[in-house]
Amino acid sequence: MPEGSGTAVARALETVIEETATQPTQEEIAVLAHALWTARGCPEGTPEVDWFQAEDQLRTQTR
Repeated sequence: MPEGSGTAVARALETVIEETATQPTQEEIAVLAHALWTARGCPEGTPEVDWFQAEDQLRTQTR
């Protein structure tokens, strides 16, 4: 292993751990998406709109 590569691996691992710790869970996204959908009057055929909005809101909130 080249010199310093252990440090690079450690930094990469820290980055992965930090990023996954701030990612919302599927359950958190589902709960918020359902609330957003309900707030919009429960329209048919647009689940991805609420899902993506929920993901964005939760990711922004955790940063």
